[in-house]
Parts: sequence; C-alpha cells; structure tokens
Amino acid sequence: MARATIAQLLLTYMVRDGDLSDENKQKYISQNTAALQDQAKAFYSGIIASVAPEVTIDFEFAG
Repeated sequence: MARATIAQLLLTYMVRDGDLSDENKQKYISQNTAALQDQAKAFYSGIIASVAPEVTIDFEFAG
C-alpha cells in the first residue's frame, strides 16, 4: 500500500470540502512549507541520485 504524504492528505481534504480558493491554497502552502520543501528535496534527490549518484545537491527555495 502506498503511503500518502502530509501534503497529499491535506490537499485531498481541501478538495473534498471544495475549499481550494486562492486564499486557502496560499494558507495551505504557508502552513506546510517545511513539509513541502522536505518532500521536494526527497523527490528530486532520488531522481538525480539514480542517474548521477556522485552529484551533491544544494537546494534553495524562493520566497
């Protein structure tokens, strides 16, 4: 069984309740910035490591 990320669970909840206004999307992002950045790091690190394991990655997020 696939494990859902925190972001997926929260977004699913918001979609179910029909609460995807621009204001609520921004609120969601603001409240979950650290988790979203961690997920992005894990995702892209995995892709890059699969083709170039010797590469070191430094992440910088806008905002």
